Amino acid sequence: MAEFVNPYTFVPHVPVPERGAPAGHAVMGAGRFSGVLEVRLTAKTPLLIGGFTEKQADGSEKTVLPRRKDPAGTVIVPGSGLAGAVRSLHEALVGGCMRVLDLNRAPVHRHPADTTETERLSLAIVTEVKEGRATEVALCDRWRWVPEGLLPRSEGDPLLSGDQLQYVTASGKPGDFPSNAVTGPKSRRVVHGMDDKHSDGIRPGSIVRRRRMGPVTEKCKVVLVTGTDARDPKRPTAFFVVGDVGPDSERWTVPKETWELYERTVEDADDLRPAVLKDVGFKENEKPTWTDGMEPEYADVWWPPRQEQDQGQGHDGGGGEQQRLVGKRLYHRKYLHAGQPVWVDVFKGELTEIRLSLLWRYEAPGTVGDRVGEAKGCTDPLKLCWSCRIFGAADTEGRDDNDLAVQNSYRGHVRFDDLRAQGDVQPVQWNLAPLASPKPSAGQFYLDNRQRGKLADQNTRPMATWGSDADKPGPRPIRGRKFYWRTKTEADPDSAKPQRGKKRPHQSEALSSKVELIPAGTVFKGRITFDNLSAEDYGSLLAALNPCKIGTPGEGGWEDCVLSVGGGKPFGFGAVEIEVEKVRVQGARARYLGEPETVSIPDPDAAVRAFREAVQVEARANWPALRHALSFGFVDDEDVWYPPGGGTRGDEDYDKSFEFFALTNGLRYSESHGNHELMPLPDAAKGKAAQKMDSPAGREPRRERPGGRQGER
Repeated sequence: MAEFVNPYTFVPHVPVPERGAPAGHAVMGAGRFSGVLEVRLTAKTPLLIGGFTEKQADGSEKTVLPRRKDPAGTVIVPGSGLAGAVRSLHEALVGGCMRVLDLNRAPVHRHPADTTETERLSLAIVTEVKEGRATEVALCDRWRWVPEGLLPRSEGDPLLSGDQLQYVTASGKPGDFPSNAVTGPKSRRVVHGMDDKHSDGIRPGSIVRRRRMGPVTEKCKVVLVTGTDARDPKRPTAFFVVGDVGPDSERWTVPKETWELYERTVEDADDLRPAVLKDVGFKENEKPTWTDGMEPEYADVWWPPRQEQDQGQGHDGGGGEQQRLVGKRLYHRKYLHAGQPVWVDVFKGELTEIRLSLLWRYEAPGTVGDRVGEAKGCTDPLKLCWSCRIFGAADTEGRDDNDLAVQNSYRGHVRFDDLRAQGDVQPVQWNLAPLASPKPSAGQFYLDNRQRGKLADQNTRPMATWGSDADKPGPRPIRGRKFYWRTKTEADPDSAKPQRGKKRPHQSEALSSKVELIPAGTVFKGRITFDNLSAEDYGSLLAALNPCKIGTPGEGGWEDCVLSVGGGKPFGFGAVEIEVEKVRVQGARARYLGEPETVSIPDPDAAVRAFREAVQVEARANWPALRHALSFGFVDDEDVWYPPGGGTRGDEDYDKSFEFFALTNGLRYSESHGNHELMPLPDAAKGKAAQKMDSPAGREPRRERPGGRQGER
């Protein structure tokens, strides 16, 4: 067991935010104020500000310090980035809407190894393709599983997925596999070779290749070669499916919805990860795209399964047996080729699914929007949550072709200038560790699992997955707002000690990057202006700028709270402290007419008190968790790491977070294998010691996955 504190936690959100009409911009009402705040920002940990790059000698892009285009090249914290950070904290403080979410996203999970997941599937061949999109398929009349040793290949001429084959009888005539050589149930009919146990099996060399993948012009057999990495290496051989197809085979049109589902399920496939794409010749940030006349792209398939992600031949398969190249599979892409074999599901008179392997990937039911409910982003400009009333609301919903061009947005009342560094800034040159894009698919962390089951039956969908039995009687809501622990992190390029934000030798070059960091201790100054805010609004802005001000006499815990700015938050970067050094606040008559002030201007402390009193009870209930997430040093930096695999911190095995998620996904196994009980993140409202978790990873033999990413799931 390895103890760790996960880099991120969740603060619960308010299920139904309070919404109301904004103040508007036409009139500055009674009891409302405009003003200017002069602020001082101090970096408590190194800052990583993205969006500013320069090309290196090797053609790559390097993230550099953000600078103004003045003669001195003054380093800045961009106002846009500061605005986003302040707004995010404001939303958590007041129970605002969950604005920055992909509401239509539904995670994609791998199918469990259960016959109910495959019983309706048929092997098929793509017969029509338009710009990479399959528009028609032909169903195979039947299909058989054939040992790879009976399939045609020779030195320098390997078996390829999509090859069109023919069985030749002992008399030299084409035919079907002898019935006595085929055994097993309908969906798993297996062809046997001739040996001591199967005297009626087929002869080696009796299956021959007629042509490579392409249009089917006559009756033939087509082979689907798939990867072997997930198969049991203890089995004596690998089997590939071979189907019978011809010009007269039953054909089905691929509906638009079915193709779009295929595109979503293939989007996060291993073959489309940046590190894998780079290994096969793609440039950084380049993705495979369809071009007319393009050649199919193949990957080597080995038996026994390869335990390491290298491209050499003749490697040990992990059990002492020499590996051999048994064929080539097609890379998983968001396009298909004419003649490409696939699995399809025809249900109630419609082709509803396309798969690249028998056990593929499914889109879980229940989108992010379904699980957020009333807390999703504000869309009515006359009915906005507190944060949208102050900072504005953007209408980001798409439009159909026949929709009116109406923009339901609202301009905010707060503007942030760029903050300028006070003095020269010497950047810290840093080789950033790889980090995958956050995805909410790991339900043990991202979904609220309270009052739900811990284990699902073997070969069913694990409890962690979206759409499992844990979503009964209703879908689990999302866990809340994501925050990264604010730790006292240093960035020492010369330290030999493993640092979670620094690339380690085993990690992928394609996913790491060289950046410049703003060192801790750097001071910036600038202005924030606002207009037409109430005393409560003004206080909420002050609280979001400096949450230390939220605490009241006798209430501890807020004094060490900080804000987060920029990138690299999972690595401890971006913690800042903001102090308001000078305030100028005016009422309407003083601002617009130059008259003496006639209204009582709230001082900052009074404004924050007014804000505290105005926050709804449901939002205040989440403040203990929020206070811990914002507290600088609440958890120790040396404890924070993504869920570790086995081994020692800094080693390759330790960084294999995927194993943790597989071992805590809520699935029941055999007694000898052990159960994978669902392991959610600790409650952020609990104490420091309660945030530590034990990783069960490393207690079982692991299987490799490409990419070398850390465990953002």
